[in-house]
Amino acid sequence: LVSQAHPENKDVSEIANEAELLELEEVMQVEAPDKKLYAFRHHTTHEVAYDTLLYTQRQQLHQAVAEALAEFQPDATTQIAYHAFAGEIWGLSLRYNLTAGTQAKQLHATQQSIDFFQKALKSASQLPETETVIDRQHIHLSLGELYVTTGHYDEVGEHLKTALFLARLLGDQEAEAQSCRWYARSHEQKGEYAQAITWVDRGFMALDGAKSTEEAELSLLSGLIYVRQGNFTKAIELCERSLQVGEVLNDIAIRARTFNLLGIIDLRSSSGSAIERFQESLRQYEQIGNVYGQATSHNLIANGYFAKGELSLADLHYRQSLNLFTQIGHVYNQVLVNNNLGGIALKQGRLPAALGYYQRAVRQLDQIHGSLWVFGALHLNIGNTLIHQEDLPPALKELELARSLFEQAQVRDLLPELYGLFAELYWRQNELDQAENYGVQALELARELSMSREEGHNLRIMGEIAQAKQQYEQAKAYFDQSYKLLSEAGDEYECAKTQLSLAEYFVALHQKEEAQKAIQTCETVFERLEAQLDLQKTQFIKKNLDDM
Repeated sequence: LVSQAHPENKDVSEIANEAELLELEEVMQVEAPDKKLYAFRHHTTHEVAYDTLLYTQRQQLHQAVAEALAEFQPDATTQIAYHAFAGEIWGLSLRYNLTAGTQAKQLHATQQSIDFFQKALKSASQLPETETVIDRQHIHLSLGELYVTTGHYDEVGEHLKTALFLARLLGDQEAEAQSCRWYARSHEQKGEYAQAITWVDRGFMALDGAKSTEEAELSLLSGLIYVRQGNFTKAIELCERSLQVGEVLNDIAIRARTFNLLGIIDLRSSSGSAIERFQESLRQYEQIGNVYGQATSHNLIANGYFAKGELSLADLHYRQSLNLFTQIGHVYNQVLVNNNLGGIALKQGRLPAALGYYQRAVRQLDQIHGSLWVFGALHLNIGNTLIHQEDLPPALKELELARSLFEQAQVRDLLPELYGLFAELYWRQNELDQAENYGVQALELARELSMSREEGHNLRIMGEIAQAKQQYEQAKAYFDQSYKLLSEAGDEYECAKTQLSLAEYFVALHQKEEAQKAIQTCETVFERLEAQLDLQKTQFIKKNLDDM
């Protein structure tokens, strides 16, 4: 390569002799003797040698290396891209930086991909516009997508606006719909659902009924938004539409994404079937080597195990997910996984650790000006943690902030949990009428949205409130209904929590034998999950039973 690019046209033997001399003088060292591959011993030596060259000399050398590589090693994509850009061979630089950016994007090497596409765009700007319109459309769309996925929303608008304009100029319906989808995705991630649906509809209009991958992508994004809004019937319809397209086109990625969304819908009532959906999605993503998809599926599988109370498996999959999202630089999803790890810490009674995870997630989300609904979920979880710490006034502020954010984002699927936490907080403050009012709202919403797990959780809270009001018959009915629903949902941890409430109920009624049975049932679960706060409660109740 050096021989081919050398300005004095030296042959290989001359260069080999010079290389040996430089090696003896410890300027260079052999990296691969069989390939005659050398490197500078010290980075500083390399910098000094490079800086001694005039700008025009450096440019000419980069040009020579780029042309030699393009002729003799055309697959050396990233090297050609680098040297062609530095040598200002704009046509070659555009072609190879565009290729390198696309390859890096497929590998989810996000920052490298952005760098290649920016260089491709600079190269295109040095060439006649009519010759580069297709490439520029591709570049702007790719940069828009990459900035959305990394949460850099300030940079999104310029690129997607240009991509949309060029797609219409070219009459490319698929690219136009794709631009609309990434506009929609940017609004969805910020919790701006009305704007997101508007852009989804524009995408469907651009396709004009044509069956394509983009139709499935738009359907899935729209379905996710309807899940956020609690419209699960509409979400399932869109999943079915997406699966039909996936089958027609034999597109594995579409099927994998659809299984994930169906699993999210199933998770409302059946963690077992949800996990099966997520695991099927993971298998399909692994089949095509999609790292982002694998990370997403690991996170969702963990959600399923978390819902079942199998915290060690949940933790394993959350950490696999976090490692993959960190590897590809996806901050938005790192936020979601840190939130989920906080959920494990909360269940295990590691309250300072839970607050640490949630607060870290808030800081990360703030950096990327993220979604209102995610901010709301994080403040909801911080409020929940503070309730467990019996720090009730700050908890109330967090829950009020969460409610305000959900109202702005028009989110409904988290309201049953939020109202249930308000009920628990007021119950702990012995404001029982206020607590009961929130508990009733939480139950009504959970039933309206067919969220049986949340219904079971809120029935337990209603049982606690009824017991505090000495309405013992009503309390027992609430606890029994709670246990039935949570058992059907496969939520072992929440079932154990209801058993713990029943144990306290039986103690209050001096029914020692029944209380002992309830304690034995829940204590085993808490020990396995290392739920320390719940175990402390069981020990306290057992001590009271010994004194009865």
